Amino acid sequence: MPSRHHLYYLYSASESEEEEEEEEYDPYDHICWVNQQEQDFFNEIAYGPFLNFHYRIPHTTSWNKPKKKRLRVLLHPYLDNNTLDRICPKKDIIKNGLATLDVMGQGRMHLTNDDINRLFYFANRWCVIHETKCISWVVFCIVQFSCI
Repeated sequence: MPSRHHLYYLYSASESEEEEEEEEYDPYDHICWVNQQEQDFFNEIAYGPFLNFHYRIPHTTSWNKPKKKRLRVLLHPYLDNNTLDRICPKKDIIKNGLATLDVMGQGRMHLTNDDINRLFYFANRWCVIHETKCISWVVFCIVQFSCI
């Protein structure tokens, strides 16, 4: 039979293990983690067509506040038509009972398939960091900043 002294240490050890498992949420630690993740994000995206991120960091206050617009409508001023068609294909739009053509790409930015994959990878990564689900909006924000 264990002594009272032995039971005390067994109880103390299990109690300290429970305390270690129950880590409290520290908002300061979370803010530091998010800031570090953002810095890594900007350092890693800053190549190829997204080189603007190498020279400056965007104001990202609107990146987590999506607008209710279709991605094609948001991107058409920035991307060429070929790239725009690969990201979001045209669709028939009916206005006042008449079929009209969807918006055409009017920008100069051309992205390869690898660039498009990279764009969506980084948009998804941003959404994971900020616990949001607005990937299309972040894609727009990245493209818009890259074209400034």
